Amino acid sequence: MNLSTCAAARAISLVVVTIAFAGCDSARDPSGPAIDVPDDEASHPPIVVQMTYRKLLEVTHFHLFTMPVVLLIIGHLFLATGLRDRAKLAWLIGGASSVTAHLATPWIVRYGGGGLAFLHAITGIALTLTMSVLTLYPVLAMWRTKPSTRTPPEA
Repeated sequence: MNLSTCAAARAISLVVVTIAFAGCDSARDPSGPAIDVPDDEASHPPIVVQMTYRKLLEVTHFHLFTMPVVLLIIGHLFLATGLRDRAKLAWLIGGASSVTAHLATPWIVRYGGGGLAFLHAITGIALTLTMSVLTLYPVLAMWRTKPSTRTPPEA
């Protein structure tokens, strides 16, 4: 990759970020957005909306297809990296386990009770961690510069 390509990529990135932040109202209004917060939060009970069986089945059906497909795609990209085989296997097992657990927790909460709702947050954190590594590591490995292995020409 030559230097002019890097400079062009940086310039394009700068333009995109500038355009993205140009639409932010907080840059024009220093007081920020107005938020109406009730005086006494304790007097209001939390809003709890029970999900119907049909809605839970519909959401699970959609995620049961998409989450493994996403894992399959990023898993293949992750396998193409130069990481050791044991590390690849561990991250892929972690990713598959977190996807499975995160798909199962809404049903566990429905039939096991609201006291198990914390499991959904724990599996969500595990899913975020594993999917982030499986997604970001191949990108970083692809853009990392490799040391030159060429020998200098003889004089």
